[in-house]
Amino acid sequence: MPINPPVAILSDLQHQDFTLTDAAGNAVPGATWHITPAVGAIDAAHGRYIAPGIVTQSQDITITATVAGETASTALVSLKPAAVAITPSSVTLRATERQQFIAQVIGDLNNAVHWVVAPSLGTMQADGLYTAPQPITDDQTLTVTAMSLVYPTKTATATVRLLPPPLAWLQTIGIGVYLFCIISILAFLLVALWPPPAVDKTNLEKATAERVAAESLLKTKELEAKGTGEQATQSSALANQAGADQATKDQAEKVKAAAERVKSEQAAAEKDLRSKLEVEKAAADKVARATEEGVATPLGHLSREIDLLLLALIAGALGTFIHIARSYVDFVGNRTLRGSWGAWYLLYPFIGAALALTFYVAIRGGLLATGMEVNPYGMVALAALVGMFTKQATDKLAEVFSTLFKTDKELKDKLNPG
Repeated sequence: MPINPPVAILSDLQHQDFTLTDAAGNAVPGATWHITPAVGAIDAAHGRYIAPGIVTQSQDITITATVAGETASTALVSLKPAAVAITPSSVTLRATERQQFIAQVIGDLNNAVHWVVAPSLGTMQADGLYTAPQPITDDQTLTVTAMSLVYPTKTATATVRLLPPPLAWLQTIGIGVYLFCIISILAFLLVALWPPPAVDKTNLEKATAERVAAESLLKTKELEAKGTGEQATQSSALANQAGADQATKDQAEKVKAAAERVKSEQAAAEKDLRSKLEVEKAAADKVARATEEGVATPLGHLSREIDLLLLALIAGALGTFIHIARSYVDFVGNRTLRGSWGAWYLLYPFIGAALALTFYVAIRGGLLATGMEVNPYGMVALAALVGMFTKQATDKLAEVFSTLFKTDKELKDKLNPG
């Protein structure tokens, strides 16, 4: 003989009437009812089961019906803590779009709930159908709460994200054209301002080395000429004395000839030094003119230093625009492009350019020796990366300065945290 119903799901203080039936579905009189385990209460004569006042955990209760002291049949009561669940838990809507929320109340077969929307935007019907407001001017997040009417303390929440309408296609295309044009212009300026190789000082260095060698040779010849001149004077004096023999006179002639030869070599060394000085001066003048003329650009002749500063600014702005263009593509693809981003699109490149220039000046002044040639490829790559990752670059500068300018008090606090 079956029990009707065979299974019941109950929660706090809910009840269920059980009936023992025969094969024809008629109630069988005289049944006695028992529960195992003894959680809640059952009317032994009439089969009404009442759940405990508070169900703290899920538990199964067996309902047993006996007739004439023999077990006739069993049923199952599943006790569940009262709870409310909402489906879906989150949703994104635009103006006038609708979403049907479904609330399930464990322990309430009717799933009776009261709906609350905070802040109160849009409309919510009693059956859980929510309609987004019109118009939506900015991103907003609402909370939809379902409160059980049977268990007022039991609630569940869901979130609704309201999105304003995306920009019109004409505005979206306009921003895309703007980004394309700016990136193209910056790329053109980057190429136009690209500096030629640094001034070649090889000839000047070679001429300087030859001049130094000529000076050294001249000094050597001057010393030799002085020594041989003194020897020639002494030998001539000995040869002119009365009674000097022929060998002394011949020796004096040899010394005199050697002195004249050394003097001739000295004159040649002086002439060669003058020639080397002229070559060195010409090479130095050529380097000076190249340095003064600077780099020929559409803005006129600029010094190499100014040209590198401009390249850092342009590369930083270009890197930032690359980041903006990537963000633009993502927003358009997700239909989340907003007019409020206009200020970001306009000002962010200036932030990236200024930060790239700051990085360049800091690295050039702090890590590179004075007069050291700068590789424009590396410098432009660094500036562009700083522009692309402005936030990370700013964080790194903050970290560096926090380390450099750490006070004694901070150090003591770190050493003695207690």
